[in-house]
Amino acid sequence: MRIDGSEVPLSAWRSRQARTLVKLLAARRGRPIGRGELCEALWPDDDPARTGHRLSVLLATVRSVFDPGRAAAPDHLIGADGKGLWLDLRHVAVDADDLLADADAAFLLLETGEQQRAEEILRDVDR
Repeated sequence: MRIDGSEVPLSAWRSRQARTLVKLLAARRGRPIGRGELCEALWPDDDPARTGHRLSVLLATVRSVFDPGRAAAPDHLIGADGKGLWLDLRHVAVDADDLLADADAAFLLLETGEQQRAEEILRDVDR
């Protein structure tokens, strides 16, 4: 993961669950995911009465990784309400979305006969 162009060191995450939380949010592509669903995915064998607090701690950890200087409001990058969490895609870019957009562009170029340009884009996607 990159923040402002710099790779985030593994040690900044403090836990595997913090990285997993970001992956789950990224996979939803800006759509909310319920707190209960997140807790079940992160701690499937734990008592749901205990995991709500853990999720709050994990959210604070991820927000501190995303914005270590706390320059923005807490919900600037990760929105939250009583029901769920989501990435605010107005402020967070998910590289998988860029990859899919490039693949779509290459497909359209192939359909219009621009094979050379499509191949260039697909080589970039492959890298």
